[in-house]
Amino acid sequence: MRRIAEALRQEFFRVYEANCDIGPFSYEHDAMARRALKNLALRYLSMLEGDAEVEALVRTQYETQQNMTDVSAALSCCVHAGMPSASGLLADFEQRWKEHPLVMDKWFSIQATSRQANLVPHIRELMQHPGFTLRNPNRVRALIGAFVSGNPARFHTADGSGYRLLADVVLELDGTNPQIASRLLRTMSRWRRYDDDRSLLMRAQLQRISETEGLSKDVLEIVSKSLEG
Repeated sequence: MRRIAEALRQEFFRVYEANCDIGPFSYEHDAMARRALKNLALRYLSMLEGDAEVEALVRTQYETQQNMTDVSAALSCCVHAGMPSASGLLADFEQRWKEHPLVMDKWFSIQATSRQANLVPHIRELMQHPGFTLRNPNRVRALIGAFVSGNPARFHTADGSGYRLLADVVLELDGTNPQIASRLLRTMSRWRRYDDDRSLLMRAQLQRISETEGLSKDVLEIVSKSLEG
């Protein structure tokens, strides 16, 4: 994506500008298509690290606050690219929308799918956020589910910290919501498909879970089948 963005930088700017809609928000198919194309162009442009013009464009789209589609797209581009303004926009978004659970789910998911290095400690910090609780299935899916299923590069980090995080969550969640715990665990059930180092790390966490007393039938079934053979 970065190579494409570098080669087609001006074309993406033109596509973005051609599909900006300053009129009232519309659910018409044509308007939705223009927003999707505009935000796809912005996503490519955000791959250009250190590009001040792109960051200004992202900030302008966020600060205009025309609609949640554009706001969340701009925030996602800013956070995923690790732009200097990311922390400020995250704080602003939280302040504006902290009383709206579904919107805050998006706030957690955007951070969970970030490309930033060493993301696992940040996920653990977000689990201590006042707005996060393992008793809220939507919030668990928004943070842990998005990280595990939507961010393979960071979940499968070579040190195995992503696998340890998932195992910790599964064990803590199993007592209150074994259905979600078992669904999350399925990600590691395919451990044989990965390289030797990652396979061993995943298997170690599965073994750790299997040796825990009092597992629910849901989690025990998944971990037992995963370790068979």
